[in-house]
Amino acid sequence: EISQLSHYLQPHISIITSIGNAHVGNFGTVQDVANEKLSIIDAMGTDNTNTDNTNTDAMGTDNTNTKSGGILIVNRRTVAPYITDDYATRLRHKNITLLMYDAETDDNRRHSHTDNDTSCTIAQNITTTMNTRTNLGDHATPQPLFTTTFNIATQEQTYPATIHHPYSHNATNTAMCVSLLQGIQQMQQQRDPQGGRYTHLDIPTMLSNLSNVHISQGRGGLIILRHPNASLGSSRNNGDAVIIFDDTYNASLETVISSIRELSSISIPHNHTSTHPSGSVQKYAILGPIAEIDNHQVATYRTILEECCKHPSIRFFLCDSNDSSDSSDSAPSEKNTPTHKGYRHAYTTLKATNPQLSVKNVKTFADKRGMMEELKSRNSYESGTTHIFLVKASNSYGYHTIIKDLKEL
Repeated sequence: EISQLSHYLQPHISIITSIGNAHVGNFGTVQDVANEKLSIIDAMGTDNTNTDNTNTDAMGTDNTNTKSGGILIVNRRTVAPYITDDYATRLRHKNITLLMYDAETDDNRRHSHTDNDTSCTIAQNITTTMNTRTNLGDHATPQPLFTTTFNIATQEQTYPATIHHPYSHNATNTAMCVSLLQGIQQMQQQRDPQGGRYTHLDIPTMLSNLSNVHISQGRGGLIILRHPNASLGSSRNNGDAVIIFDDTYNASLETVISSIRELSSISIPHNHTSTHPSGSVQKYAILGPIAEIDNHQVATYRTILEECCKHPSIRFFLCDSNDSSDSSDSAPSEKNTPTHKGYRHAYTTLKATNPQLSVKNVKTFADKRGMMEELKSRNSYESGTTHIFLVKASNSYGYHTIIKDLKEL
């Protein structure tokens, strides 16, 4: 449908944020996913190989004398490697400018045929801190629990930026927004060099506005049932904290692994100046099924389970939810089929092939009901402890109900 929609819209600027295993069951291979996403190129720009001089696009803009055929913005790590010589040739023929964005990490130096750091906007020096010094009183609104600071480095300048969420990919998405702004400015300059038709777009102002963006529930939104060091007069002892990351809208192999690593990296500083120190931290990851992976199930769930074993400080509750009586929510067809090979299958085969592997921090469940009974039976919700829950699954499996259950728990 990307090909169909893009030919209808004929976009001036296109952004491809990632190419990976999401929806791979509908396509067959990741390369097939890449081909579908990159088909957006065919609907962009002025083709130098086309002798037709009629170049009015869907927005009514006459591109006959336009020097640029548009802007394509891609993630350098997850998309650029799929831009082969053939796609690079198409970009040149259509006069499409390629801009890239990325986050600075130890392993992001993979290059494609089109890689050029001078056109890449990078989120650098990403640092997340947690605010545990807030005392709420009986009616106050807590300050942002997390503050992530970083720099956005463009070819011309470096800008300071802040967001209030610990997921580092939001810093990467901020770099993408800056690339978008640069793309708009480039098109403005090319179409109207005198600057009379367009308003100047301000990167610092945009970054300031982005610092106030609220991450929506289901997309990693934070649910703070009790803030560290809060004094709310509840039945819990002062100093307790319960934080839930609601990531129940979407899941793929890459995003599940990323979320596990983000959860593992979160640290709660001990607040020595507070009357009620935050104390210890206990982390839980509740992972449900991934939709639209079909014959990639075995490899996907095994890879996730192997990642779980690398994080012994997290207690993992992995649920297959393949019991048809488990939920009234509509779920993908593979949910109830006998060929479903989810977390329990991965657990069994991984233990069989790696008997020395420690999986003490992992429990697997056939359905959500059994998993919640296990959570309710635990007596480990100690006072003075910060409890952090990650809940992640594909939306069609209805794991938003787990959020509700956790609130009651």
